[in-house]
Amino acid sequence: MDELIEKGLNLIKCIESTLTAYDIRSSINEKLSWELVGVQGMVEELNAHSSLTYELSPLDLNRDWGAAMVETLPELFAMVFEFRTAYENKKLNQ
Repeated sequence: MDELIEKGLNLIKCIESTLTAYDIRSSINEKLSWELVGVQGMVEELNAHSSLTYELSPLDLNRDWGAAMVETLPELFAMVFEFRTAYENKKLNQ
């Protein structure tokens, strides 16, 4: 299995696990839920060996999450940033 797919699958598990710690009505839960949808879509594209179409730039991650969430979840932020960066690099080289 492709290393990036494995990272994505691991990231999905981490996000799902983190989601359980936050109330469903919280802004962190909402942002993580959207991040989960994006990562799942990217992994599906990678698995299907189809064109990579997601526009979730790692450079937008600070804005997407907000400073308070980045400070609250720094390890998860780093994982998401790394995955988005690797996906973007693969997309640019397809």
